[in-house]
Amino acid sequence: MKYVLLLLALCATTIHAQARPKYSTLSDSDKARSELCSASVGNSIRAKGRPEAVYLRDLLRTAAGVIPEDSPATVKSKTAAFWKNPQVTLDEPRGVNCHLIHAFGTIVWASVNAQKMELVKVLIDEGADINMVDPHRGTTALDELVTDYQHNVVDHEANWIEPTVRRQYWSTIASRRSQYEQLRAWGARHAFELKQKEPDLASEEAACLKNEPGDEPRQFAPYGGGLATKMGALTPKMAPGAITVSVRQAACLMRAYKGELFLAHAMSDQTGIPGARRYPRSAVSGSFDDNMQINFINENVKHDLNVNYKAVLTYCHSDHCFLSYNATQRLAHAGVKKIFWMRDGIKAWKEAGYPVVPVQPY
Repeated sequence: MKYVLLLLALCATTIHAQARPKYSTLSDSDKARSELCSASVGNSIRAKGRPEAVYLRDLLRTAAGVIPEDSPATVKSKTAAFWKNPQVTLDEPRGVNCHLIHAFGTIVWASVNAQKMELVKVLIDEGADINMVDPHRGTTALDELVTDYQHNVVDHEANWIEPTVRRQYWSTIASRRSQYEQLRAWGARHAFELKQKEPDLASEEAACLKNEPGDEPRQFAPYGGGLATKMGALTPKMAPGAITVSVRQAACLMRAYKGELFLAHAMSDQTGIPGARRYPRSAVSGSFDDNMQINFINENVKHDLNVNYKAVLTYCHSDHCFLSYNATQRLAHAGVKKIFWMRDGIKAWKEAGYPVVPVQPY
């Protein structure tokens, strides 16, 4: 029986060796991929006097078929095509997997497993998806990292380990924790998270705008419309072309829009909502055909806000402040697509316990 098993193992090794092509017969692209896989599992590399990150980047580009004559656009398209080729078979060692040469799993996973985070960063910078799913395991690099972490912890707790070795174990465990945090910061997710459907902005916005106790204005005054000239009076409940929101609703919208909500600080005060920009010029009185409207808002602001942001939120001092009301009117007249008016202003924002910070000019 022992001889039979030995013979089977020898046959399997021979078949595998025959299927794997000789290094000397590989193309420059596959040789570069071979070296990249070797680097991803922690083997030393021949940087030839270049910074390691540059050498690794050049290896990746060669593996993707990039040549010196390629334009930046061609380089980008070739590396993008490389990352879209996750499959590898015994007779065709290409793609982003390292199964045949030095490691198992994707190049990204192998680099994480070997704690080669500098290589991981190079791969990401060159277009790699940190959430690439291994086609054989169905897992991401973050999944594999957690599996390895749990294995080390369980093994450490289940077995008596000599003190000198124990220090190495705890070092590995600590480094895995650090890697996890770093990968998360780079956008890494677990496979089950990738399957979860992200809530769409429309539904999140609708949830934010649903009134709760305290959202309705406590006091308001009638107003005939147009740009106000008296700024320190009680404002109306609504502003034409804008949606009135409470400070709670405003904070909820900021979270939902994830940086794509322009916060217009429509006053000269130096402190305001985190992320807001001082925008006092939008609050001036006058008319919708004056130089402020035509030269600044219609030409510059409208284009910037509609291209770089999905919506605008304006605010000023309190519900007795027409500055932000004027801002909503000028922006609406310019054609800004969606405007929220935090009518109660920074006074109510601070009273609700939300933070304020120094605000930069627009």
